[in-house]
Amino acid sequence: MDEPINIRTDEIYKGLFVQAVEKYPGIILFLGGEAVKYCNLFALRQFGISPEECEGKTLGELFKCANCAPKGMRCGGSDKCGECGKNSLFLSGLKDPVNRRDWKLSIIRDGKEEARMLRIWAEPAGGPGKDMVICYIQDVSDEKMREILENTFFHDILNEASILKGYTDNMNDGLLKCDAGSMGKVLNFAEGIIDTIQTQRDLLIAERGFYRPMARKFDVKEFFTEITEVMASSRSGAKRNIVFSCEGAGEPVINADKGLLKRIVINLVKNALEATDVKTIVKVEFRSENGKNVLSVNNPGAMPREIANQMFLKGFSTKGKGRGLGTYSAKFFTERFLNGEVSFRSDEGEGTTFFVKFPG
Repeated sequence: MDEPINIRTDEIYKGLFVQAVEKYPGIILFLGGEAVKYCNLFALRQFGISPEECEGKTLGELFKCANCAPKGMRCGGSDKCGECGKNSLFLSGLKDPVNRRDWKLSIIRDGKEEARMLRIWAEPAGGPGKDMVICYIQDVSDEKMREILENTFFHDILNEASILKGYTDNMNDGLLKCDAGSMGKVLNFAEGIIDTIQTQRDLLIAERGFYRPMARKFDVKEFFTEITEVMASSRSGAKRNIVFSCEGAGEPVINADKGLLKRIVINLVKNALEATDVKTIVKVEFRSENGKNVLSVNNPGAMPREIANQMFLKGFSTKGKGRGLGTYSAKFFTERFLNGEVSFRSDEGEGTTFFVKFPG
């Protein structure tokens, strides 16, 4: 008498489990090897595909990873795929009871590149799916962005405030004259702190799609002078060798959002300085090329391949956990609001050069 009831109960539980998986407000996938075998309803809606289109795709293809989607490559075919945390996900998921990792990637959405940070839990599916891995995927981009902004913001603000305090302490103790020159430097330090706050604010606003660039014409040489003053009052730029140069005759002029462009260049200069020793010369150049403005920042050091392959990923940093906005924000602001592009080249002979190109 009990057996039919158990069978029906088992079927009921299976039905409830399927409903729970389908209605779960998050992505659930079954992986067999590198290929997706099953997506829940939430995942299908997120990716905008049918169950038939889902099966057989890799995670990179599902998410429209920028390293393969626009180039028609199979997931894993790009030279940047070696640093991708997805590659070992399946094997580690088969071995470990619960294997969690965070995955940084850039995706193509509505024709634009967007940064994403995903948290993935992978574990053996068990039963008939013993050779499969079940993955629970959560988009933690906002959480990670807050963490990075907080850590970067507090790090930079404390650095700049410490310099300001040290300088004013020296003035108070009579070690520095309290004259117009000293007060001008204090003013520069204070403006630097305000600029750091505005940068963090603007990045948050921009990521939500509310930033409105304000283009105006300004002189390139004056622009370089302003950057020199900012860097001279910063911890990374004080007493460092930064050489600015302009190609071409006359007084070159740029028509763009000056404040935005200044933050982009300062970020790249800071990165160049922090990647080299104190005696190294960092070069910043401006030129016109095929009707476009080109700003380049060069340091003589070559970048290791594993670092180069992760460049521009939001959250990637060689400076420790919770950092990683310098090159990401430079690329994001340039592409989204200056209608331009940011790229880089790195080798032993020429060093590392970042290029910012935007309309003239």
